[in-house]
Amino acid sequence: MSMLKILKNLKKIRKKITYIKNKYECSQQNIRLLAVSKFRSISEIQTAKLYKQREFGENYVQESLLKIKKLQNIKWHFIGQIQSNKAHIIAKNFSWCHTVENEKIAKILDKHCFENKKKLNVLIQVNIRNKYITSQINIKNFKILIKKILILKNLNLRGIMGMPYKHINYNDQIKSYKNIKPYFSIMKDLHSYADTISIGTSHDIKAAILSGSTLLRIGSQIFD
Repeated sequence: MSMLKILKNLKKIRKKITYIKNKYECSQQNIRLLAVSKFRSISEIQTAKLYKQREFGENYVQESLLKIKKLQNIKWHFIGQIQSNKAHIIAKNFSWCHTVENEKIAKILDKHCFENKKKLNVLIQVNIRNKYITSQINIKNFKILIKKILILKNLNLRGIMGMPYKHINYNDQIKSYKNIKPYFSIMKDLHSYADTISIGTSHDIKAAILSGSTLLRIGSQIFD
């Protein structure tokens, strides 16, 4: 993709976020844009970086390593499924991990962060299918996992990440995301420093912002 097209796309998305936030008087003070850069070249990421994009999300550990090595002054977010045998790479190379679903993975990440003398921002992943939360993390287990992560000194629990089923219809998107809020409220009650709701992709930006998103994961609308 051409440099000019990427720059235009970023400008357009940022204007859209501001417009939605102002029109609907959203309460979020700051809505950040995470550029999903899986399958994207180093030159494409460098182009987005020229237009002050500093946060990028990667889904695959091996693919991300060359990019992380080549590109400086970027906050890298891991947004893919965590494999236990690659958790040490995530802990060493990323600033954020969005996809913590159980205590085992949290402890592995914490161990490797300790070895690398760093802290990792983490989100608990909550899966959404249709209109219901279908994550294995029910409310009781969700509370337990929060408490377990808060004990780990090398992880900073920042909030939740929602993985929705793809809905084309706006009303269905709103109904789907509505189920995220109770989980975040529970986390805030237990951990007042939680400040991040990572929901929203290229096809549902408006619904995500109106549902409380503070971090939008946008790929195709930037790079296609």
